[in-house]
Amino acid sequence: MSQSPVEETSPNQAVNYVNAFHTLDRLVKSGKSFSGRERNCCFLNIGSERFANISATSGLDFADDGRAVAAVDWDHDGDLDLWISNRTGPKLRFLRNNVQTGNSFVSFRLEGRDCNRDAIGARVICEIRDPETTQENGVRNTSGTVGPIRLVKSLQAGDGFVSQSSKWIHFGLPPGARIERVVVRWPGGDQEEFADVQTGTRYRLVQGTGLAEPGSLGERNVKLPWSRIETPKESSQLNVPLAARVPMTTIQYQDLDGKQIDVQRAAGRPMLLNLWASWCPTCLAELNEFALHQDKLRASGLNILALSVDGLGDDRAADPAALKAHLLRLKYSFEAGLADERLVDKLELLYATLFNRQLPLPLPTSFLIDAQGSLANIYMGPVTLERLLQDVQNLPLDSQQRRRLATPFPGKWYTSPGRFELQQLASVYALAGYIEDSIPLYHTILQHDPDSASAHNLLGISLFKQNDWENAEFHYRQALRLNPEMVDAQYNLALVATRREKTEEAIEKYRAVIQKVPDYFDAHFDLALLFQSLEQLEDATTHFREAVRIQPDNIELRRLLAVALIRQGLPDQAVPHFRSAVKRDPSHAETWNDLGAALLQSGQPADAVVCFRRVLEIRPGWKSVMNNLAWTLATSDDPDLGEPEEAVRLAEQLTRAVANPPFYMLDTLAAAYASLQQYEKAAEVAEQAIRQATLAKIETDLIDQLRDRLRLYQRGQAYRERVEQ
Repeated sequence: MSQSPVEETSPNQAVNYVNAFHTLDRLVKSGKSFSGRERNCCFLNIGSERFANISATSGLDFADDGRAVAAVDWDHDGDLDLWISNRTGPKLRFLRNNVQTGNSFVSFRLEGRDCNRDAIGARVICEIRDPETTQENGVRNTSGTVGPIRLVKSLQAGDGFVSQSSKWIHFGLPPGARIERVVVRWPGGDQEEFADVQTGTRYRLVQGTGLAEPGSLGERNVKLPWSRIETPKESSQLNVPLAARVPMTTIQYQDLDGKQIDVQRAAGRPMLLNLWASWCPTCLAELNEFALHQDKLRASGLNILALSVDGLGDDRAADPAALKAHLLRLKYSFEAGLADERLVDKLELLYATLFNRQLPLPLPTSFLIDAQGSLANIYMGPVTLERLLQDVQNLPLDSQQRRRLATPFPGKWYTSPGRFELQQLASVYALAGYIEDSIPLYHTILQHDPDSASAHNLLGISLFKQNDWENAEFHYRQALRLNPEMVDAQYNLALVATRREKTEEAIEKYRAVIQKVPDYFDAHFDLALLFQSLEQLEDATTHFREAVRIQPDNIELRRLLAVALIRQGLPDQAVPHFRSAVKRDPSHAETWNDLGAALLQSGQPADAVVCFRRVLEIRPGWKSVMNNLAWTLATSDDPDLGEPEEAVRLAEQLTRAVANPPFYMLDTLAAAYASLQQYEKAAEVAEQAIRQATLAKIETDLIDQLRDRLRLYQRGQAYRERVEQ
């Protein structure tokens, strides 16, 4: 996991951290555990800087994926109870401390006057005498007498991982202990002593008064009957009733006769969508059970659609005739067909969004859909006839009753039943490319909440992806009407203007976004691309630079900036960006090649040769790079590049590999021969290059350059390109 940013920063500027966080999130959603599935631990301080592991005997060693623990005297009986939160269920456990020890306590609630009101940062020293242990364990002072035992605690905010215990400073005391004095070191350094403090009492300590004011919290008559939550036994069957039902994804499939079927969300009657495979014995047994009791199932009003996943992920396609034969032998008479990858993927996305788990669905898996087209139950593994019929009978229940059925263990709810957050599911579908599923969900959200600016904006994004720019623009404007500060909607309007070729309007809107959010990466990047398409390279470079500032590790972005600089005749400024890109990805051959070309243009042929050689190590046989390397070795007047033999070898290898070498390869071979003082060969090949260029109708200026080089070779001279630095 990357280190969290230590300063305030935007996600665009913390790309590595954000990517690592998303990777961690994917691992957790795939079933991995933060804690390695270890049980909770509890340690007892036994003195001498040692602790004993009492996890099992304490009763705290739950197999939960625990997160936070907070200590508080919840029932006001003088001992500390515990609240524990978990990432898994149960989300919250209350552990009431009913251990009978005969011990006593004292508690303090601090109130700051010259420091913060809650006195966060204060340190409380409680000096006690214990008649049973003072003589043996007391602290000897300078006079040699045995002194009191000093107990010290600090008041902290956020005293545990994502948790805050009670702000009461609680000291547990042995039986018969006597408090000699209490000293508070307040934040800021002031020290104050409080006297006349008795055990078994709670006190309010106000800074500057020196008085310990006794206070009583009163009896808290909390009726919390204890219960034991048993870990469910492992089973191949899992019934997941949904407390808040969700609109089912669109179901499109091919029946076993090859016809494409589109199942509408609200079919008017409940339906069980069953995923099965011919190679799955449990699936076949379940389908046989459906067939044996088809009269009861039909009488309940239930329709069954069994979709085979045969062929998905395999090289072999499903055989509809063989599947028909399987169903015929089972006497299955409900609807059947073939599921495709899109449908299975959407069902897995639906499951992942509902339960924050990204796991492949087992076989068989079934989805019970009510008459209104909403998902009511998910069955992982085979479902029994009794369970299925009971769940069909429960479909008309209200939300309160459904929620009671959906809870696998008893407990109290602190929220009222609500609707599932459809916007999350719609966004998941949209990001996965299932726009046709996201749009109806956004419309449903807006029916219930027409003033949801975020829903308008997200609906606009889905419509934009379908090239419905007019309606996309309408919803972006609605989002801005409802929330004028929604910069994302303003940026999206700029995208619409770009697509509709309203260039000036797009530039204006991008600039408005940047004015509000100077580090808005996408606005800088898209504006740079727009200016580049308009050949306004200086403006493009300005925004490419800003985008690189925001995302310095973006290799492709640095390449775009460098190319824009080269097109402006600024190769010296392009080189550092290419160097930064290859440093971050040393295996990126294209960037090494671009760096070599920039170095050549900036008069650094020796460094360019190093880059071209690196390219050929990564991608051997890249013809254009071989040609550039041979040309540089043959024509550079840099005295450190006197390697004509390598130039000839590369050029000859190139021309032999091509049936009809183009003029530029012949030009390179001629220059290589001349660098090796083989002028006759050079002239002969140069003449071939001129003929090829003439046949290809190359520009006259270029042909003139070829002729100039030919005359050099005929005079017994090599061609040299001057290095300008």
